[in-house]
Amino acid sequence: ADAGTAAPAVASAPATNSETKPVAAGGIRVSIELDTALRDRIAGPVPLFIFARRPAGGPPLAAVRRSSSELPLSIDLSDENAMMQGIRISDQEQLKLVARVSMSGSPREQSGDLFGEVEYSRDGNPEVTIRIDQVVP
Repeated sequence: ADAGTAAPAVASAPATNSETKPVAAGGIRVSIELDTALRDRIAGPVPLFIFARRPAGGPPLAAVRRSSSELPLSIDLSDENAMMQGIRISDQEQLKLVARVSMSGSPREQSGDLFGEVEYSRDGNPEVTIRIDQVVP
């Protein structure tokens, strides 16, 4: 019933216009694409997790949950997606960025999940592409 008001358009802007707005300070624009060779492994919409962790591993510092049906997609990963209080991805010089299609629906990695990952360094472009091209054994 609110159609025509400015508020809904503003609320949806991050999801629909991410490619046109600038990347937030300290944020990373992550484009995710699925390798065509793995496309047939996904029968229907399943969770897609995009997260950032330290290169040495450990728990995710920031995470976003979307759906495999949205692929290919582009999101902005920023301090707003932080998983642990007091730890900001904008403070990290290097990150490992991972996109995982969870065949089980669980955020934990499981055999059969599809994933892609890249090493990210702050001295480069704030935009990166992750190609989902591997399968968890």
